[in-house]
Amino acid sequence: MLLAKKNRYWKLYKHFRTTALHDKYRHVSRLCTKAVNDHMANFEVSLVNDGRLCNFYKYVNKKLNGSNGIAPLRNENGVLLYNDTDKAVLLNDYFTSVLTKDNGYIDVSRLPNKVDAKMSPVFLTPSAVSKCIKQLKCNGSAGPDNIKRHVITF
Repeated sequence: MLLAKKNRYWKLYKHFRTTALHDKYRHVSRLCTKAVNDHMANFEVSLVNDGRLCNFYKYVNKKLNGSNGIAPLRNENGVLLYNDTDKAVLLNDYFTSVLTKDNGYIDVSRLPNKVDAKMSPVFLTPSAVSKCIKQLKCNGSAGPDNIKRHVITF
């Protein structure tokens, strides 16, 4: 219920961009965050009070198994590398030594056969283009030309 309300206020704010709607959205957003935090706290208390260790440890292990980046790596001298840049250089050197290197030769026998087919002409009418523009999603991202849909429709 709160998430739906938060979503509704966000859509209204996004459409009208008023400070009153932004304040309402932030208020409902805070209420939503508080409700989620309260729910998680109650869940954790019930998990502890339940007394079943397997459920408790299952929950704790889910929380602990997060990705914290790449662990320290040993270089060829046996020295541990902690710096991200040093680890990136070490991994890059390793993978470039293991993977295939380009020798500049293209094996023509492995290329696909050439096709001499002709493409039929494409005809576009203003009404067909207008119809396609109207079918674009409002919240879709910009295309390769970086023009958003709401700019095209005006």
